[in-house]
Amino acid sequence: MEKTYIFGYGSLVIPHGINHRGMKYNYSGKDLHEAKLVGFKREWNAISKVGVRYLGVVNNDNSNCVNGVIFEVHSLNDLEAFKKSEEIPVTYTLDDVTEKVETTFKIEGKVFTCVTCKPSGLGEVSRYYYNFICSAIRDRGEKFEREFRETTQMDFEKL
Repeated sequence: MEKTYIFGYGSLVIPHGINHRGMKYNYSGKDLHEAKLVGFKREWNAISKVGVRYLGVVNNDNSNCVNGVIFEVHSLNDLEAFKKSEEIPVTYTLDDVTEKVETTFKIEGKVFTCVTCKPSGLGEVSRYYYNFICSAIRDRGEKFEREFRETTQMDFEKL
């Protein structure tokens, strides 16, 4: 299997958000590398099968970018488990964004990210998920959190 990476931009920016998705590999902080995804916009626009709204990204002009992390997926079984946990292809598509990722980490394969299938402002944002995102971006550090908040609507009352 060619090396495969995922660009995570919401709950996938910390190990705790990646682990427990049915994948066998157990991620730690050293496995996650900060990156930017150019030409995309992050929004609360992904509607799950049960109608809950999550963060998603959509193609946008090249002036927009989204901060996040990349991490390697270590087996085909882990990739399939990841796709199942992210409801691909119902909620998201898994798009090749290799040419759109900027990072100092040496990428030796392809980078994919979850792109919202049918962006919508309908559905309720779970308070638990929102709080998890707030905690995750805080855990990544002040600069990461600031960039995240600058590119994402984070006022829960407006969601």
